[in-house]
This record gives sequence, structure tokens and C-alpha cells, in this order.
Amino acid sequence: MTSMPSTAVQQASQIASRWLELFNAALSTRNPTRLNALFHPDSHWRDLLALTWTFDTVSGRDSLSSALLEAASRCGARN
Repeated sequence: MTSMPSTAVQQASQIASRWLELFNAALSTRNPTRLNALFHPDSHWRDLLALTWTFDTVSGRDSLSSALLEAASRCGARN
């Protein structure tokens, strides 16, 4: 098994951390435009009891943003 160079691991960690910062900011400001920028147009989200008490699948960036913002505001999701 080969390991990733430490710079690649560090860079991946920085990218993930930055994405989470932007995601949290978009949720906390309830900004669908900022949230849309974080997802591919053909994104899918499956909520398996994480933000709602249902098993839901949402397809498409716009639908995903709307559903995430609604669920996050309802349950008080934040960093």
C-alpha cells in the first residue's frame, strides 16, 4: 500500500476545511446563491435521518439548496 505525500494530505485537509467553512457560512446566512456555488448542478443529497426524521433524496443543485436551508433552519444546524 502506498501512502499519499504529506503535502497532498495537507492540501486535501485544507480544501475540505475551506469547503466546510463556506458551507457553514452559507447555511448561517441562509444564502442559496452561496450554497449553490458549493455543489455540482447534478448533485444529489440523501438525508438519512440527519436533518429530518425521514429518508429523503433531493436531486439538483437548486432543490438541494432549498431543502438544506429549510432543514437546517428547522433543526438549528450549525458548526
